[in-house]
Amino acid sequence: MLIDRGWSERDARDLVAMTTSLVRGFAIRAMIRPDRGETDRLMKRWADMVDQTFVSGT
Repeated sequence: MLIDRGWSERDARDLVAMTTSLVRGFAIRAMIRPDRGETDRLMKRWADMVDQTFVSGT
């Protein structure tokens, strides 16, 4: 889907790998110390970083 939208294969693979790791980390953190506010804040920051790095930066 990302490649169909013009992303390079490398950027698409990197983003999927990083996103998978991020989601796994949040799942583990939720079991240890749930904090929905922090999770929401970090997800927003991740989305902003993706936009700046991959979308705006290409």
